[in-house]
Amino acid sequence: MIQKISSSLRSILFFGKEKAVSQATSQTKTVETPEVQKLREATELGDAEAQYNLGVMYDNGQGVVKDKDEAVNWYRRAAEQGHAPEYIN
Repeated sequence: MIQKISSSLRSILFFGKEKAVSQATSQTKTVETPEVQKLREATELGDAEAQYNLGVMYDNGQGVVKDKDEAVNWYRRAAEQGHAPEYIN
């Protein structure tokens, strides 16, 4: 972690903020699991349950980087199609 921070600081000093942000973003991207890929394909077809499940995965950081904003986005999309789970995580 300290090495990443040090690398980011050097990039900011040498390349400027935009280049450093781009570099940091590319370092933190993860490869999606096959489960996430299948869900994402189903969401593109408008599958409300898949949209909800992808929200759960973002909410819990399962197979993706934990991201509450992205989770809410997917929960909202599912709800707009009438998918209403018995409870919300």
